[in-house]
Amino acid sequence: MADYLFAYGSKPGSGDRGRLILADGAWFAVAAMAALAIGTAGDRFLRHPALGWHYRPAAERVLDSSTAAGAAISLISLDEMQAALKKPGVMVLDARPGLFFEMGHLPGAQSLPREDFEASFGPLEPGLRIEDLSVMIYCTDPGL
Repeated sequence: MADYLFAYGSKPGSGDRGRLILADGAWFAVAAMAALAIGTAGDRFLRHPALGWHYRPAAERVLDSSTAAGAAISLISLDEMQAALKKPGVMVLDARPGLFFEMGHLPGAQSLPREDFEASFGPLEPGLRIEDLSVMIYCTDPGL
């Protein structure tokens, strides 16, 4: 009974253990390379925009993709935000969860939470089509 405890039926001292360990290591290496190839292909062909080999925070990806599409997005300071709130032609969107908006928000801000985006975006869409409108969006996550 004790003769069959080793992998693939090898017997103690038969010398097959070394080959079996190498074979298992080779299968692991092949599986790891296949997973890397499938993940890379999935990223390139199924995700838009692709994440690529180096991680970039969401804010950086949004800025890159929006400027490539022709829209001008920029990050501003709190002082610039306060000055812009006093100007006409500025729409302020609060992208925080709805509960945070209810607890308090910037004057004139309209709620556009991620968890209820579809329902909240519909009423806001006509106002977003105004020509020369500046849209300011704020949220709780500095990485978005």
